[in-house]
Amino acid sequence: MSPKTSLVSALALLATAAVPATALAGPYDKGPAPTAANLVSATGPYSVKQTAVSNNDTPGFGAATVWSPSNAAPGETFGAIAIAPGFTEGESAIKWLGPQLASKGFVVATINVNNTFIDLPNTRGKQLNFALAYLTDLSPVKNLVDPERLGVIGHSMGGGATFEAARTNPKIDAAVGLAPWSPSGDFSDLNTANLIVGAENDIIAPMALHSNPFYASLADPNPRAKIVIKGADHFVTNSKSDTVAAITTSWVKRYVDQDTRYTAALGANPLGTVAAKVQSYKTANVN
Repeated sequence: MSPKTSLVSALALLATAAVPATALAGPYDKGPAPTAANLVSATGPYSVKQTAVSNNDTPGFGAATVWSPSNAAPGETFGAIAIAPGFTEGESAIKWLGPQLASKGFVVATINVNNTFIDLPNTRGKQLNFALAYLTDLSPVKNLVDPERLGVIGHSMGGGATFEAARTNPKIDAAVGLAPWSPSGDFSDLNTANLIVGAENDIIAPMALHSNPFYASLADPNPRAKIVIKGADHFVTNSKSDTVAAITTSWVKRYVDQDTRYTAALGANPLGTVAAKVQSYKTANVN
């Protein structure tokens, strides 16, 4: 059986074997078990509150938007995720992921960086960590945040920044690089669950120079995965994408929320019926 066939077969099984919402396996599980439909849906079990934060109120990073569940149960807390854009980009490039993930049970900051033309991945990584600290310690929804469950996501230079952030912040559980770009090709020192979303026709952060060596450098025993979107360019992640929504949601649910119901989703292409959009997918230590 080819790897592609096995991906589709596994997802077909997943889509027909959903677990009821009440069948929760761990202390941080939230919402229904994953299916092909709810992984790509723009809405989840939580309604979403949007809070704009001005540059004057964001220590260490630029203006941002905080997305949080507005119908949390009393005392309920959520993992926190900070998301950064790439070179020349503003928050709008990654903003769609804010409500997407908050509706699934996260508190999310989609940020602007201080200087989009000057800030390289290491600087953007520091800003992602500042954004996580803001969510946990200073934000209007800090009471909703579990400071021990953290994730980072970014596009392009912001994607490289996710690995830089994880390099210096041991509290980060999961990092997702979307078409990541970085002058560093060695991330063997990370102790994080790392996902790379690559684009087959990326000429700005070519796979051969960025995503491929990044993935190859990641070391055991950390979970890691690389998915390549067929026929896509560098900006495929800058608007709502079913592929990006499904794989990113699955990754942070599994490794920030520690929800093992998502392990099966990560063992296959999480889109099943549109598997033609996936050029390749590989994982290691995903369990």
